[in-house]
Amino acid sequence: MKKVRLGLISRVVLAIVLGVALGSFVPAPFVRGVNTVVALIDQFIKFMVPLIILGLVAPAIAETGRGAGRLLLVTVAIAYGSTLFAGFLGYFVSAAAFPSLVSSSVGQAVGDAVREFQPYVKLSIPPLMDVMTALVFSFVVGLGMVFTDSFALKRVFTDFRSVVVRAISGALVPLLPVFIFGIFLDMTAAGKAGRVLVDFAAIIAVFSVLTLVVIVLQYCAAGAVARRNPFKAMLKMLPAYMTALGTS
Repeated sequence: MKKVRLGLISRVVLAIVLGVALGSFVPAPFVRGVNTVVALIDQFIKFMVPLIILGLVAPAIAETGRGAGRLLLVTVAIAYGSTLFAGFLGYFVSAAAFPSLVSSSVGQAVGDAVREFQPYVKLSIPPLMDVMTALVFSFVVGLGMVFTDSFALKRVFTDFRSVVVRAISGALVPLLPVFIFGIFLDMTAAGKAGRVLVDFAAIIAVFSVLTLVVIVLQYCAAGAVARRNPFKAMLKMLPAYMTALGTS
């Protein structure tokens, strides 16, 4: 019998449905137990983010070769320019749309749910560095590996990248639906999920449209420079965007 494998988006949707369905009748101790797991996952995610940046960015820079310095500057300029454009677009659209679409009590609803069902145990796992430190350190180490031709250091970071990728596929991605299940279980048990789900759907709709607009603009610009069909390139990257949507 062939096994049915659910994608990340499907697992996230299933986690939301189960969280809402079970949250209305499960006892408070069960919710607190799930919140204990969710709190640990939250700490693990925060711990992993700088390591993901370091493990993926540094070896990628090293593999670009001697042109890495100039290529990196161009890439950073394009990335930050694109980020600023997307950020301002998102801000102005949200400022115009969300006051009429999203209840002002949603943030309070989430906060009340979190305070009502405290985890049994709180374990702090501080990240080794913050995100900006990890990014700058990746640039410095990556460029250093290029200009020093340090084979040993490149091998270390290449192996480290394999560890990070394995941690993402083997731990982070499988844990995300559990994390989301716990959040919606918590809000439903506190009686706050109904209003949050309505607003959540509105937010999803708005940012999905905005994401599509920004991606189409980016690929059209890149396709014009590379003289390639931007929509064929977008289709090839669809699995990556689905994963990004699930993790966001």
